[in-house]
Amino acid sequence: MSQVPQLVRAYGVFDSATLTVLGEAYDKALAALHYAEQPLIVRETMAVRIFELASQGERDPLILFHAALGALGSRL
Repeated sequence: MSQVPQLVRAYGVFDSATLTVLGEAYDKALAALHYAEQPLIVRETMAVRIFELASQGERDPLILFHAALGALGSRL
């Protein structure tokens, strides 16, 4: 997730507990899509969606996970 520091700055400052939740949702979404096979744009799209929701106050990792996949038009 090399783009995460730039995304964090773009969406505001999150505390460490929130970043942990966001990271877990992101990692779970990548695993569901077989991370190694995904291009950078896919990974960035999911990260942006997670940060968008988090900046609006969402902290539920399951909702964030589904939103990340939904940003790609995918459902699990």
